[in-house]
Amino acid sequence: MILHSRPKAFDAVVTDMSMEDPDSGLKVLSDAIARDLFTEVIVLTAYGNVSNAVESMRRGAFDYLEKNVPGVDTYEVLVLKVEQAMERRRAALRTVNRLEQQAGRSNSGPA
Repeated sequence: MILHSRPKAFDAVVTDMSMEDPDSGLKVLSDAIARDLFTEVIVLTAYGNVSNAVESMRRGAFDYLEKNVPGVDTYEVLVLKVEQAMERRRAALRTVNRLEQQAGRSNSGPA
């Protein structure tokens, strides 16, 4: 099976956009998805801009959140987004497992 032959991946990753350099978050995003296409990545930033948000989403981020929005509890939003990301991952893995089972049944039939 495709998923079971790979090293254990992260279910979800929460990363900041800027750590060592301004593109650190994008590197974490790319590396996480390269390891497992179904890893859900949430990118946080204190300095949100449309360009970074678009680039994060284009590269496969589940979501892009600004940390310093007045009147918004970032922690509450993050908890909600992680729950949503985990549900999307579970749904994707269920779909892959069903497809693998169907492929196994069709390959084991009479030749």
